[in-house]
Amino acid sequence: MRFNTPSLVYLDYSGFAPTSSSIANFLDSLVEAKLDVILDSNLHHDVTLRQKDGVLVDLSTIMNWMRNVKTLSLSSASVKGLHCVSSQGLCIDRNEVKVLEIYGFSGRDREVRQVTCFLREMQFLQVLKVEIDARDNNKLRLINHLLALPGLSSKLQIMFL
Repeated sequence: MRFNTPSLVYLDYSGFAPTSSSIANFLDSLVEAKLDVILDSNLHHDVTLRQKDGVLVDLSTIMNWMRNVKTLSLSSASVKGLHCVSSQGLCIDRNEVKVLEIYGFSGRDREVRQVTCFLREMQFLQVLKVEIDARDNNKLRLINHLLALPGLSSKLQIMFL
């Protein structure tokens, strides 16, 4: 996979995770990204990496492309896929994310660990928006669980969609 768009400021990507050999030429210009990235279910089920045709595939490649992004929107599938890279969650090196949006949050352990990792590592994070995908009787429990996560800054604004 190759992205040769050096002036790209907004990326809305939905599809399979890029391979470790994928190239992106927008790293300095990208300001906002919306990602719905999944790991191909036909790939080997190793916990940390997936392999397809001898090429490593994981979500760390695309997340490393997000280092200058200020607003990052992630689907539930993307959050779950990030957790597959590391049992504690995967964070973006040198990130500048100020607004993080998560859609379809269901409160599974791996999603919670990934959100905890984001809260710990995203030092510029100002707003966390979470759309909870749960039955009405579980929403309050999930909201309370998110509000009790370690690493929450008193300056962080949390919005439930």
